[in-house]
Formats: sequence, structure tokens, C-alpha cells
Amino acid sequence: MFVSIFSLKEKYKRLKNENERLKNLLILKDKTINESFEKLKFETKTNSDLNRFRIEVLDILGLIGVHKNNELAIKEIKRLKEKEWE
Repeated sequence: MFVSIFSLKEKYKRLKNENERLKNLLILKDKTINESFEKLKFETKTNSDLNRFRIEVLDILGLIGVHKNNELAIKEIKRLKEKEWE
């Protein structure tokens, strides 16, 4: 069976183009994954900072280990804020 050089060159050219397309797709997916990771890392750090701050506030107010301490902390902070404004 005879295969022309033209058809082999054409196949090679199509495969090369497909290979380039797939490389670009992988680069795009990699970039998307890295951006998502950075966003998740930032959100995790922010949540960690907020949680640390929340624990410090509860500790200052003496509400660590108290049932429904978030609600009590909010009320206490509001009360202290009103007292400060008077």
C-alpha cells in the first residue's frame, strides 16, 4: 500500500496543530487551577484571622466555653459601645 508524502505531511501538520492546541489548553487549565488555589489560600487566611480575632474577643469578654457565646458577645459589645458613647 502506497501512502503519499503529501498525506503524511498533512497528517503531521494536523497532529502538530492538535498538539499545540492541547498544550495551550493545559496551560489555561493550569493557570485556572493556580488562580483558584491562590483565592482559596487567601480565603483560608482571612477566615483564620477572623476566627483568631473572634477567639480573642470572646477571651477578653470571658465568654470562652459559654453556651451561645457569639450572641452574648454581640450584646456585650453593643452594651460597651453604647456606654462609651454616653
